[in-house]
Amino acid sequence: MVVVDPLSKELACACVKGYGQRDYRKLAARIEKALKHRVTIEFSDDLAESLAGVSPSRHVLVIGERSLVAPGAKKAGLRCSPVCELTAIDGSATMTASVIARADDPARDLKDAAGRKVFIGLAEADDLYAAALKTLRGIGIDSAAIERRAAYSEAALDMLDSKLSPAPLAVIPSYALPLLEGCGSIKPGSMKVLGKTEPAQFITVFISENMPSEQQAKVVQSLLAVKTMLNFSN
Repeated sequence: MVVVDPLSKELACACVKGYGQRDYRKLAARIEKALKHRVTIEFSDDLAESLAGVSPSRHVLVIGERSLVAPGAKKAGLRCSPVCELTAIDGSATMTASVIARADDPARDLKDAAGRKVFIGLAEADDLYAAALKTLRGIGIDSAAIERRAAYSEAALDMLDSKLSPAPLAVIPSYALPLLEGCGSIKPGSMKVLGKTEPAQFITVFISENMPSEQQAKVVQSLLAVKTMLNFSN
């Protein structure tokens, strides 16, 4: 099992109690019991790199952002298919990105932010990146004013530290703001959300196509039986 979920315990900050601490080790133990076969687990922020050393004969379960898992698996030569989506405690299986500004910015919502420079802290392969571009273009911000950052924390900090006038905006995953404040990366209350993008599919479970159908069925049954075992707050 390879987990690339940014809200897993091993990949997310634990600074906000009960937030972003999905316990995939419990899920691995549940699947291991159902299959009666040892299940190993790896947490990664680079799927292609993690899969590079995996034998083609190994049966693989990948859990992560749908739009990022597909290209990562293809790059690594893993043939896999989506079998189900994970939901948050509110039942949603999607995620939005937030357009944020400094707390003292005079803009009240997106329509007040036309003509600004924007730092996007999303991977270009992420469906939220495309949703962000659509949202920004809808308020009159063209591609020349958009700059991508390697991480959402970098986008937020660059926005706060910028000396530009008018002040720039940033686009980050909506789950990220509590983590940035909880970890002390930014001062609580220093930013505000002007608006959000359209939702995009978020965490999806993929199974390698070489896994026998009987085992695939057992894995899916185990996944569908999980309700409160994992902390899927976002």
